[in-house]
Amino acid sequence: MKKTFGIIFLILGLIMIVAGIAALTNSSTRNNSYEGKVQNEFSENYRSNNSQQQAGGGTLFVVGLVFFVLGIVMVATKTKKQRLKEAELIILKNMQSTTPTIQPIQSNLNSNSIDELSKQAINFYKQKDYISAIAVTQRVLAIDPTNNQNHFNLACLYSITNNQEAFNSLSKAIDFGYLKFDKINTEEDLQWLRNQPAFNGFLKNGYKLNEPELEILKNEQPTTSSVQPIQSNSNSNSIDELTIKEIKKYYLHNGIEQQGPFDIDELKNKDIKKDTPIWFDGLPDWTTAENVDEIKELIKTSTPPPFKTSNKL
Repeated sequence: MKKTFGIIFLILGLIMIVAGIAALTNSSTRNNSYEGKVQNEFSENYRSNNSQQQAGGGTLFVVGLVFFVLGIVMVATKTKKQRLKEAELIILKNMQSTTPTIQPIQSNLNSNSIDELSKQAINFYKQKDYISAIAVTQRVLAIDPTNNQNHFNLACLYSITNNQEAFNSLSKAIDFGYLKFDKINTEEDLQWLRNQPAFNGFLKNGYKLNEPELEILKNEQPTTSSVQPIQSNSNSNSIDELTIKEIKKYYLHNGIEQQGPFDIDELKNKDIKKDTPIWFDGLPDWTTAENVDEIKELIKTSTPPPFKTSNKL
């Protein structure tokens, strides 16, 4: 529709430009003739008509030029729908030339276990316990890493919790055949992701993060999530503390720059003190290591305890 209006503007603009030039040329030719010079000298009515014709011709030319430029812009500018279509074509082309090489991890869990885990993830999502939902969905993907719907679900969960991993999960969903591009563009849970500065480049690259987008994400501070997980009272849906701890990603700050993300095992190799600033998804703000239960055991003391001497001889 936009392109059609652009063509109409181009045609109208050309007609008005030609008409304006014709009117100006006609007025100039008549004024340069002997009869025109005489009438211009002695006839007030002639001079008035001539001025009106010149003004009208000039106006037609200017308005026509504006219409012509607007028409070019409307025809040349791509709509959002066209950009999405181009991204889809890039993805489809890449999918035809390359196929994912990741194979599902062999597991003694059967399909019923996957179904049960998926139901648990849905229950946690409905209860707004998003951290637990992320943990369960990751367990499902550990069994079947090629399931594009679960990668999409994980992207939604990361987006809800304002986590940049949403980019990677959505990219994996596309790699494994998720082609519901309209849903990506309208899904409410992905609103945070679509609002990120890196998303436009991510979209143009066929849902891939290139160097400019990675640089944008690298320079961003970790965003805090306004979502607070709701504890579940159902034993059948509970996830053991170790599983949640394993999927947590921690950020440190040395007073100059942010470091991370790290998992709990990687933190064991860091010089963590009681007052080391730390943040992970779910915290409203930065805190110190001494306030995080699972980090307390990693705190390194800088001085040894006092040495007690015996008074016995």
